[in-house]
Amino acid sequence: MYKSDNYHSIEFSNVIERIIENLKNKHNISNIIILNYSEKINLPIEKAIPCAMIFNELLNNSLTHAFKESKDPNIEIHFSKNFSLYKLAVKDNGTGMTKLEKFEHYRFYFNSDTF
Repeated sequence: MYKSDNYHSIEFSNVIERIIENLKNKHNISNIIILNYSEKINLPIEKAIPCAMIFNELLNNSLTHAFKESKDPNIEIHFSKNFSLYKLAVKDNGTGMTKLEKFEHYRFYFNSDTF
């Protein structure tokens, strides 16, 4: 994003493509299909930076954890705008977490003291 000529906004699907390429190289993947259905939307730079950081973490998480035993692994990315709301979605067809893993991971968020 720092290479942009415009310091007020940036076309965010280009940012998404760069992050995809960087993470594909980092993880050295060839068997995972990444489908980018992002709309070409200029995003204000103050929104683009945190969105890029969030997207990077979501995609990195999918590439790191989702496909240990998946056949035909794929990731879908959607970025769109509806009026003044932006929507970023990252969806993979990975195995997900087991019930035990979910319990271990989320048990501190849900306990009797919080109700």
